[in-house]
Amino acid sequence: MIGVYTDQSSVRLDYVLRFLFNDLWNLEWKYLERIEGDVSEIVINYSNNHFRDAINISPSGWVAEKKIRTEYPPVSRKDEITVLFPNSSSIGFDIFSACFYMLSRYEEYLAHKVDKHDRFDPWDSFGHKNQLFDTPVVQVWANMLKEHILEHSQSISFHERKFDFLNTIDVDYVFAYIGKGIVRNVGGYLKDVYQGNLEKIGQRLSCHLGIRKDPFDTFDEILELPLNHKKKTIFFIHVGNYGVNDKNVPITNPMVAERVKHLGDYARLALHNSYASAKNVKLVQSEKVRLEAVSHHDITESRAHFLRFFIPSGYQALVENGFKADYTMGFAGMPGFRAGVCVPFFFFDLERNETTNLRVFPIYLMEATLKYYMNVDYSAAFDYFKKWIDMVYQHNGLFISLWHNDSLSEEGDWKGWNSVYKKVISYLIELTQKDEEMV
Repeated sequence: MIGVYTDQSSVRLDYVLRFLFNDLWNLEWKYLERIEGDVSEIVINYSNNHFRDAINISPSGWVAEKKIRTEYPPVSRKDEITVLFPNSSSIGFDIFSACFYMLSRYEEYLAHKVDKHDRFDPWDSFGHKNQLFDTPVVQVWANMLKEHILEHSQSISFHERKFDFLNTIDVDYVFAYIGKGIVRNVGGYLKDVYQGNLEKIGQRLSCHLGIRKDPFDTFDEILELPLNHKKKTIFFIHVGNYGVNDKNVPITNPMVAERVKHLGDYARLALHNSYASAKNVKLVQSEKVRLEAVSHHDITESRAHFLRFFIPSGYQALVENGFKADYTMGFAGMPGFRAGVCVPFFFFDLERNETTNLRVFPIYLMEATLKYYMNVDYSAAFDYFKKWIDMVYQHNGLFISLWHNDSLSEEGDWKGWNSVYKKVISYLIELTQKDEEMV
């Protein structure tokens, strides 16, 4: 049992302690009203007082507040790791405020640069400049605290998480050609004729005649995972209205609806909320209802199209519409640990100063980041995936693989990437089996 004494009680501190002790370590702990005399049990003293034999952590005041500050926290380096709120206490910094700053995405409530899609731009951010996205830094900090706890008692047993993975697929378009309707199909043929693309004309025609399979229909191959890993696959289905960046085939098309229902028989279905819904959050509800009506499944998980969402409004809309999990917490333009962790955590709404029941599943790297933002060729892509997978494995985290059904088509710019996907999935399965054999 770990006792925590503090004169800084707040919902923010409670949130951090529950993440560390409950979610990360599964340890028993309690608040202490006072510390008297010598400390015989493991006690964390989170106050400006000093107690002999306790783990003394001086508070910065950030987790005791209800407001949102407009300045960035002080930064230092400790054992080659960036720390926030440095001080002279036992651990050398206010670890609870530091963890809260990253988990709450405090920085994204402040004025920040955005990219061409109005998304938080990490490249010029406080987090990127201070290497806070390079590692699961919150878990690195947690290990520092863990070492201090073990110095006080070797008998305490920390729950060690096991590495695992999820295979997540964004379905921006169920089909490349099928189900697009007369206007879009005629437009497609005319465009191909104008460009002299005879190969694409033949491909389009053979799909419409049923001679060949639609190139984006890679779902059967995706579902070829071993039986014990099938439920680790989640398909995020785009059902939003047609727009400049929302060009899916209508879910009302019978062939599309049938394919979506089929996927729901073998894997989990989730909403790929539209590009437009980021600024018009009311669309989230209508898109959820639309997908539920077609799939006959309760939809409680989501990921935003283009990874385009805004904090806190995007998450608030999910909470208000009954979602339980979201998988958008990552960057489109670069790999990284956006919230400083490689395990799920609950969204804390800084604007309302409350913990929500929405569980956030962070992502670290998607295939489109390598191809479109980093100009990585498929022949070199696996090494990038392996680097980030190994980092998550080292911290007993959950690696969430993010691919698109069309990127596995072996068509156009994506030729060669299907083999990368297979190699990544095989490596993830290999690591999970390795952990199982060690038990």
